[in-house]
Amino acid sequence: MISVSSICVLFTLCIFSTCNSLPARSDPNFDYFVLSLQWPESTAIRYSDDHKIVIHKNVTTWSVHGLWPSYKSGSGPFNCNTSWPFNMEVIDPILGDLLKYWPNLFDDGKKSIGDFWSHEWNKHGTCAESVQKVRGERAYFGGAIQLLQKFSPDSGLKQSGIVASDTKTYQYSDIEKAFEAYLQKKAHIQCFFKNKNGMNKEHHQYLGQAFVCLDLNFGVIDCPQENSDATLYFRSLRAPPLVTCQEKYPVMIPTIKYTYTERNRLY
Repeated sequence: MISVSSICVLFTLCIFSTCNSLPARSDPNFDYFVLSLQWPESTAIRYSDDHKIVIHKNVTTWSVHGLWPSYKSGSGPFNCNTSWPFNMEVIDPILGDLLKYWPNLFDDGKKSIGDFWSHEWNKHGTCAESVQKVRGERAYFGGAIQLLQKFSPDSGLKQSGIVASDTKTYQYSDIEKAFEAYLQKKAHIQCFFKNKNGMNKEHHQYLGQAFVCLDLNFGVIDCPQENSDATLYFRSLRAPPLVTCQEKYPVMIPTIKYTYTERNRLY
């Protein structure tokens, strides 16, 4: 039985130490990273019924959705350190790059421009602390942008003659081969149909998101076929789901259209 005096000693130690700031974490050990990239115009189409969309002229190609520590057995870990909350001031020096390469495409008024980054940091960034290159907010967000610049599929798709178009569609197998030729590994590519209840009237699917999988030294590896954490933090019952692209339906990569709001003056 623990004595009253022992309890008092423990209580006193907590007062004069950091007991209240000890991290509440899930298992921070993981197997690989998912660099999740989104095609901005497809995101705009997918969420057009739910959100006011903002795409600035500086956003010209794939953007970061997230950099996710992942288990081979499934998605996660998540929310590993609740004592390390998001701090917008830490990433102020790279704000211009974030707005260009990791933009929050939703401008719903009530939400801060940093809410998307806050979500990604709290859920995923806090789990990456065991990897020094992306440990801490500045390193995590800056590192993800560097990975986008290194592994963006844009040039690889162009080399295969695959470019954004509002009229032309492509076979999914050709897109898949273009990714693999560029990365020398298999990515996981997701599409959606405009009508979430089935085929849209144009009878094509939209290219929505691509996962580039990386080992803990940031070398490209083959992606598992599924990753359940495929949704932006603005979850919606109305937005059509992202699923592995289907071979039997053509794929459209819509051209990026630009919008303007007062928020864009941050660029």
